[in-house]
Amino acid sequence: DERRGQIVDCNRPMLLALVEEAGAEAVDLGIVCDEPGSLRQQLLAALQSADIVVTSGGVSRGSRDHMKPLLEELGQVHFGEMCMKPGKPTTFATVPSPSPTAHSGERHRLAFALPGNPVSCFVTFKLLVVPALEQMLGRPSGAATYARVDAEIAGPIEMDPVRPEYHRALARWSDGKIVAESTGFQRSSRIASVAGTNCFLEIPKRAGVLPKGTIVKALMLPSGGAGSGLWPDPDGYPNQQVPAATETQASSRSPDASLASCTVRQMVGIVAVGAEGDAVVEDLCASLRASVDFAGLELLTRRCAQAAAVQEVCGAVTDLTSGLGPQGPQRCALVLVVSALGLGSADAAVISALQVLLVQGEAANVADLARRAGLSRTPLAMLAPIVAGVRNGCLVVTVPAVAASECAVA
Repeated sequence: DERRGQIVDCNRPMLLALVEEAGAEAVDLGIVCDEPGSLRQQLLAALQSADIVVTSGGVSRGSRDHMKPLLEELGQVHFGEMCMKPGKPTTFATVPSPSPTAHSGERHRLAFALPGNPVSCFVTFKLLVVPALEQMLGRPSGAATYARVDAEIAGPIEMDPVRPEYHRALARWSDGKIVAESTGFQRSSRIASVAGTNCFLEIPKRAGVLPKGTIVKALMLPSGGAGSGLWPDPDGYPNQQVPAATETQASSRSPDASLASCTVRQMVGIVAVGAEGDAVVEDLCASLRASVDFAGLELLTRRCAQAAAVQEVCGAVTDLTSGLGPQGPQRCALVLVVSALGLGSADAAVISALQVLLVQGEAANVADLARRAGLSRTPLAMLAPIVAGVRNGCLVVTVPAVAASECAVA
């Protein structure tokens, strides 16, 4: 029976999604059998076309694990083992381009051979590959990829006496502090332990158990989710098409009138949710006007009394993105939903309803940009569920009230 001994292909779709989430282009080279010749041929093909090559599996010490010796043959292995849990056999190498071109020159390729267990694959991609991708995409050298905050563990966590662990957990804001709850059994083959995680807890190597209430460091993961990764236009907003004037109209205008006709009416909608959102509206409007180089910025404000009022919040967003206003046609380039939404069930209902409205796709990279800007103000911005996407040609972004101006200006 050919079905016996097979496993579910979860690493490949997971890695493809993680690459896209990080803002890079993924090239799927499929599954390769554990045979040195086939591996060598496919790896050379990958090195020919990609800047970074990521593999999963075949990197441990089994008789059919050939990735380490193959990378040693083709290039330089910088490390072939890591003192961390999960991800011990992870290997990193640099390999010369198989056939340098005028465009690529002699630039070396980066090769990350990640473990085959799906949790190990996920964690090592987040900790190693994502920072490398961000550097290649132009992120300033030395800038932190993830916010590192103090978190109180919600239950006891057993430590490993040999290796420090990146423990998968779900962080929430509770009683003035960040509380992190383990996602359960942490075996590296249990993909369910990463399905709902939004942070990695740094658990030290030590015998024994960390008791409930212990404060540990946590790396907060961006919650881009399963968005389409829609890239915005260079200025960060969807295009606004201005109809070109006819030749007769253009010739009949004075120079001043011609200049005035070229001014684009820029409209930004602000949905202030709850008392927290309402309290920062004035400062937010002032920051937006100060950051824009033209005087034609028009701000439209809608207020929702309660954060948990799903219909009220969605109604305000629908109104601002409908293209119609009290005085005729109007179109917002951007709608900001300003609130103190957190990780509670009522907050999740609002976010889920907003995501349904984003019928033209989510923009995970825009949400990540807003989150990074918010973190420049306060680490609490990481706990806000930031989503971004497009509805009727309008970019809709949720921003936390604690860092509304920083997120909006970004």
